[in-house]
Amino acid sequence: MIQKPSVNANKEQIEAFIRSWVKYACNEGFSAALQLIDTNTKILWSDELFDELTFDHYEDGQHCRITDPSEVKNLRVGVYPYNDGSGFAVDHDLPLNGKLSDFTAQFDIRRTGEQLTVILSDIHIL
Repeated sequence: MIQKPSVNANKEQIEAFIRSWVKYACNEGFSAALQLIDTNTKILWSDELFDELTFDHYEDGQHCRITDPSEVKNLRVGVYPYNDGSGFAVDHDLPLNGKLSDFTAQFDIRRTGEQLTVILSDIHIL
């Protein structure tokens, strides 16, 4: 199982964690991966919502599943430190069904006291 980085994590550690999270979602399922991060109180993420968002993405009538990011070339992962030093925004291309997709998972990562809060803030087509 993967663990969230420490509150003092740098950009590289944040990127490594998010890459591991996407791989974990591939191997263990989206719902299991959600258990490793903090709850988004505005969007109630679930397997059903993920399926609704991604169904028929490739216009093939298929349900989409997250693919191991190490198996798909040219994935973009951007880690953007907030100017005030409070954390990071992260964009990670989502590989689906063995291919690069148009979907990006966006994370809001904040330093809150002694902890790092990791929220999946959005999954959308950029």
